[in-house]
Amino acid sequence: MNDITNKVLKTYNNNLEFLKQKDSELYNKVILLEQAIEENLYKENFFLEFKDDKYFDIFADNSQSFIYNQDTYLYGEKEAKKVNYLPSENSFKTFYDFSNIPNNLLTSYSLMDVNGHHFSCIASILSYINTNTPKKQTLQKINKFLFLGVGLGTHIQPIHNKIKANTYFIAEENLEIFRLSLFTTNYYEIAKDSAIKFSISDTEEVFKKKFNDYFNYGFVFNHFLKFNLFSKNAEKFVTLIQSCLTEQDHYLFPYHRPYTTIERLFNRKKENILDVSKLHESFKNTDKPILILASGPSSKYNEEWLKENQDKFIIVAIFASLSFCEKNSIKPDIIIQIDEYEIATEIILKKVKSKKLFEDSIFVLGSAVHQNIEEEFQKNKKFFVQMNRINMHESLGRISATSVGEFTYCLLLKLGFKEIYLLGLDLALDPTTNKSHADDHHANKELNNNDEIEEVFSITNSTFKIKGNFQKEVYTTTLFYTSIKLFNQMSRVLKEDWQNVYNLNNGAFLEGAQPKRVEEIDMLNFKNLDKLSLNQDLFSSLNSISKNIISESDLEILNIKLNNAYKVKKVIDNFAEIKSYSNSSIYMKKILELISTIVKHKDIDNLSDILYNYFQFIIHYIVYFFHLKEVDNHKKHIKKINKLLIKELYRLVDKYIEHYEELLKK
Repeated sequence: MNDITNKVLKTYNNNLEFLKQKDSELYNKVILLEQAIEENLYKENFFLEFKDDKYFDIFADNSQSFIYNQDTYLYGEKEAKKVNYLPSENSFKTFYDFSNIPNNLLTSYSLMDVNGHHFSCIASILSYINTNTPKKQTLQKINKFLFLGVGLGTHIQPIHNKIKANTYFIAEENLEIFRLSLFTTNYYEIAKDSAIKFSISDTEEVFKKKFNDYFNYGFVFNHFLKFNLFSKNAEKFVTLIQSCLTEQDHYLFPYHRPYTTIERLFNRKKENILDVSKLHESFKNTDKPILILASGPSSKYNEEWLKENQDKFIIVAIFASLSFCEKNSIKPDIIIQIDEYEIATEIILKKVKSKKLFEDSIFVLGSAVHQNIEEEFQKNKKFFVQMNRINMHESLGRISATSVGEFTYCLLLKLGFKEIYLLGLDLALDPTTNKSHADDHHANKELNNNDEIEEVFSITNSTFKIKGNFQKEVYTTTLFYTSIKLFNQMSRVLKEDWQNVYNLNNGAFLEGAQPKRVEEIDMLNFKNLDKLSLNQDLFSSLNSISKNIISESDLEILNIKLNNAYKVKKVIDNFAEIKSYSNSSIYMKKILELISTIVKHKDIDNLSDILYNYFQFIIHYIVYFFHLKEVDNHKKHIKKINKLLIKELYRLVDKYIEHYEELLKK
């Protein structure tokens, strides 16, 4: 017994030293727990027990039972046997499956302009890969592997011995249980072969951040992510990871979208662009309350209250709510639209019978909106806001948002409004009908809510529970949840103490916004506003913080970005000069070098950022293809795929250069 005791204590101490060197945050967590146990400040619930003189188990004091109730080392060996090299078994599918798209359709996408579709610069490569990928697919190697739930970790070492993955992500909800695994699992030995990313006893937000860090590290190997699920209790990690996967930046903002923004923004160089780089004092001293009117279910339930009290608020209407406004004779003071898609604007406009109600409204538009909205509303009272990484006026800043709701919230915070009310910004399903929006919204749909783990996770249709504003919990979608996270971040970073925000919706709880039902608002304390005078004041204030001339300093920055684009093209030239590769390993190494060289300035350079987005979208398809055992004649495939990849990279770079040269020559 002394030998066993000495062995587990040695393992524990070696693991602590490893954590101290590699993960000081987790090390400190474990040490604090250890001290609390020793000083009787924390009552243990889980205990390590040696059973039948051959294995350890965990005894749970609260249930008076063992967690494994079997030989834990035999359990580990059994789990290792279950792990195979079939990509689609026990794995997360992290990509859009284009394998069933006909090649003739992919060909038509490949003929589109760069900004035509997110297929435009990947279709030719996908078509080749689809044609040459065998039906039977077996991985040569598992590069990344996830352990979701740890227990004593007796399965981790056997699985590592079998697959020798390059990196592991290890998650455990209970710190006590993880601490016990430090006695029985040689993490420090595994770390000699592989990198380990831990998420132990973390909040959902911290877990998702750590997983995203892991996901982006070695992203070229992300096609399928194999995993081991320790217990049903660990299924929460599955849901969180599925959510992370659908929130990836390269899916929400595909590489082609910045080209639309660049083209339309540059064509609007004489238009008024609002300064959103800082907090303005324009409206700080006003006592006028401002109400964001969006198209969530709560707008319908509170329409009578809004009709009765509309003159007591500055009404800022989301463009999608115009038919609702027309139906209820609600005249917006400001109308906001950021959607770049022509069809989305047309659908909304078809529902509006007359534009007379909106002829005096001020329009604030995202820099990428389609010009059809300007053609329908011919007026001078319009302002634009730079969006999503693309600036023409560097000094004016930009707003990054996935939807118009949080965009509008961010704008009002930066303009300095003191009293902000939110109506129709539910960001959750209607608890009664399960509908996503008010009935007149073009994207309204009824969704099923359930608590089961879904095999296929959809960015728009999958639902899960979150904290509610009036109710304990409500169901939301992944897309809504992305907006909620951005809203919460804006509240934490941008909202000042003197700014009050009120959430009037029976939807998601939003940080920084006080839950308040409309019947709780004492409208006797609100005065009717002089809307004619208000319109003039709003326009004057917005005009005072806008700009329609590109400054010399902005021109200098634009020239720097153009010169950087020339340098990126030279990097691709050098890559293109390599005419052949002896094997796929060397080819993969050169691709990684190309990516590393191009994207090292992605945080400050638009083109590097666009290409990083593009690489995240396409490269893992290529890497996966060459990692299949059934794929042979690699030299032939490398030649074909490389030719297509270089062609698409030139298309992306040349289009970017074309836009900047066109702007700067005038």
